[in-house]
Amino acid sequence: MSGYDIPPDATYVEIKEVGLTSDFKNVDKTTPFAPIKALLDLFKPTLYIINVDSEHYVQITEEYKAQKNILDKHFEAYNPQYAFIRLYDFQDAIDSFANDYQIDFIITVPRRHSFLGGLFKSSTTKKLAYHSRVPIVAIHE
Repeated sequence: MSGYDIPPDATYVEIKEVGLTSDFKNVDKTTPFAPIKALLDLFKPTLYIINVDSEHYVQITEEYKAQKNILDKHFEAYNPQYAFIRLYDFQDAIDSFANDYQIDFIITVPRRHSFLGGLFKSSTTKKLAYHSRVPIVAIHE
């Protein structure tokens, strides 16, 4: 049995809803737009750009609005919808959103950390992958 065999009980599920996580920080330099667009072009799903931040209040900040404008420009063809979630637990927020909006898979962009930073900071992407009920696609910067 090779690594490319499909399990006999596997079924195809059409990809209709995709979530892209973003911290809305320096998105022009940290978001790999070309590979994300290539993936979206395969499925033509509804795109949700999701931000989880415990500091959100009634409205997003001017900085977030500026970053949203950059994302709007890059993802204009996909008519993105945005979700700004004020929760403290990133994994719970993403899992809940994915469940509520019937997300078929989540795209995340893992951040590069220095060697020492990597030793002391746990990976949000790893935690998300271990706890998520939907597939995670990690596209690196």
